[in-house]
Amino acid sequence: MGARQRRDASHSERGSGAAGNVGYSELSNKLTTIAIAPFGLSMSEMLGEIAEEEDAAGRGLLTVLVVHKSGNMEPSVGFYELAEKLGRNTSDRMKLWVAGRPIRGVSAPTSPKEKRASAPLPTAK
Repeated sequence: MGARQRRDASHSERGSGAAGNVGYSELSNKLTTIAIAPFGLSMSEMLGEIAEEEDAAGRGLLTVLVVHKSGNMEPSVGFYELAEKLGRNTSDRMKLWVAGRPIRGVSAPTSPKEKRASAPLPTAK
């Protein structure tokens, strides 16, 4: 995926939705430089690239904002698998998800891994 496509996707993730969330279908519809189906390998790979790049840059797992718009309203299993691969504690998925959200209100993390999991996310301007 090229830099422009990642930038478009990253910008879309920061977009609309309740509390900054964006659904997989909504993200797919907002992509302008490439067509990616909402639930498939291409979407998973794109989100994985974005998450890894944002995390490496110290901005946390930006893809925490991409969620299912029905059911549990959380990111997919792939998000949690990548979070674990990147050293996050995934034993309590809800805690990980809430700690990664731009909305705070969860007690401060105590372990180094929990501190990484709650790294601030950029906010939309």
